[in-house]
Amino acid sequence: MENAIAVVIQVAIGAAVAFVAWKLFWWWRDRRRRAAIRTLAEKCKAEFFDIADRATIDGLAEFELFTKRPEQRIENMLVQRQSALLIAVFDYRWKSYGVDSDSGDTLERRTVVHVTSRRLRLPQFYLCPNRFWQKLTSIFREKIAFDDHPHFMRRYDLRGKQPAMVRELFHPGLLQMLETEPRTLVVEGGGNQFILFPQQRGFFGDGRSQPEEFPALLGLGEAFCQQLLTRAGTDEDIAEVNVEVIDDAE
Repeated sequence: MENAIAVVIQVAIGAAVAFVAWKLFWWWRDRRRRAAIRTLAEKCKAEFFDIADRATIDGLAEFELFTKRPEQRIENMLVQRQSALLIAVFDYRWKSYGVDSDSGDTLERRTVVHVTSRRLRLPQFYLCPNRFWQKLTSIFREKIAFDDHPHFMRRYDLRGKQPAMVRELFHPGLLQMLETEPRTLVVEGGGNQFILFPQQRGFFGDGRSQPEEFPALLGLGEAFCQQLLTRAGTDEDIAEVNVEVIDDAE
């Protein structure tokens, strides 16, 4: 009996030590990441915010990624303001309870690009990788197809409430950009804003991009905005766009 109690105590102590070590590992990892992104913000002459307030998350509620996600948090936000647009790149995390997670209850993490411009007039659309679930559900909805771009059709699934307007928005130049982009993206837009993020899974739901990728993500957001403003061959110079600045987290 005493041996059994001793074994239980040893197991409990071992589990407690492992739990503390796990928490310290993530604390150290996130602390190092935050320092790296802060340094990048200084090099890019961009603003940096450790943690965004609740109003920032609420302002993104119309996007599917930010809808009904428990324990949401935006952190490591890098904001770049230009004469043409406002781009924010940030880490976003939320609690996943099995349905959205391949590994059960866990914290999911992504690095998200958010772009706003007063000149954007976007129909609501959602672009994601064309996987089994998208292929299955496409049977029950109108598929936005581009017969001249079979590579895009194999790679992505595109849907929207106004299919004709969405099809016009995705002109050949934008389709080609998505076909040649090495990262598989998820893009959601509507009105004067859109978000995009690379669809990737990492260590225990950590799908964040590396800090050194943040400048490239800023460039990707700007390039995607330029393509959206071009709209089926109507070239609009992004440098002439006046930006409606959103409220940032303090």
